[in-house]
Amino acid sequence: HDVLLMDFYGHGRSPFLPNFFHMNIFTSMRQLRKLIEHVGWAKEKVVLAGVSFGGGVAQHYALRYPENIERMLLLGSVGSPEPHTRLVPILTRVFGKLVR
Repeated sequence: HDVLLMDFYGHGRSPFLPNFFHMNIFTSMRQLRKLIEHVGWAKEKVVLAGVSFGGGVAQHYALRYPENIERMLLLGSVGSPEPHTRLVPILTRVFGKLVR
């Protein structure tokens, strides 16, 4: 398996952007998508793990690109502001694969 680790802008060892105050969960989700596209995984099923803020980003990524998610691992994740009517079916499908 290939593993890809990333820091969001302004986190870990990644630099802050000049307009960092515009960074939020949605712009971070777009950053993740660009990275996944860059490495050629946009049409593959991926296992996505997120810790804290990254878990919230992972949830939003799963909502936007459910066809790209095989499984997710959320550790100490922030919640999602999305209505449960959208989030629960996707997370149930993703998490259901973990317990089968």
